[in-house]
Amino acid sequence: MKIWELKSENFKKLNVSLAINGNSVTVTGKNESGKSSFIDAIFKTLTGEKIKGSPVRLGKTSAKNKVTIRKDNGDTISVEKSFQDGKTSLVVKLNDSKTVKSPQAFLDETLGEI
Repeated sequence: MKIWELKSENFKKLNVSLAINGNSVTVTGKNESGKSSFIDAIFKTLTGEKIKGSPVRLGKTSAKNKVTIRKDNGDTISVEKSFQDGKTSLVVKLNDSKTVKSPQAFLDETLGEI
């Protein structure tokens, strides 16, 4: 299983769409440039961990992350986490079609403890 894509809108310091395609990624930059936000976007989207402070970029009302994982057999798991008004919503889809009924339980079982 590999991370295939990250899309992040207004999550902390991020507004990015990256096609990672399972490759290694080196994240560099000056202090306060968003390196930790990049890691947090992936980690917080895939786990049930709470986020310290507001995940929504200052001046915005909502944020959304989408992490796409590609399994070794080519199947995909799309994980979308939205943040608005102090609440989060989580949607997990298999191969961009079938919605998983218990998304966090599915992620915990599928990905194991990260």
